[in-house]
Amino acid sequence: MEGICENKPINMMVASKAIMLVTKGSIGPAFDSNVMKNLGYKYNHDKSFQMWKNMLQYVADDLIDFQKRIKVDDIYKPLPDDLRSIKLGRLYDMALGPRQNEELQVVTKP
Repeated sequence: MEGICENKPINMMVASKAIMLVTKGSIGPAFDSNVMKNLGYKYNHDKSFQMWKNMLQYVADDLIDFQKRIKVDDIYKPLPDDLRSIKLGRLYDMALGPRQNEELQVVTKP
């Protein structure tokens, strides 16, 4: 991505959603307005590739810190079995992204 986006304007939300799709949710979250607000940013329309890389690094560091705080080797261990197939980027997106008036619904297979 760096060779494509460096020194060019990008839309962080579009880029991050594309990366989430390509990686099947491994890398995320999608930096939409809800996620950015919950991360302490007022706007998500920064067009800087460097800002996007910094935000991805922040998320990675936050996940590592969380894993250390809960003192588990496998960050998926505390999750119910039906959520373990969801990749970390998508889980992070789900935790920060839903609007306040929406309830997070997990669809499980019968």
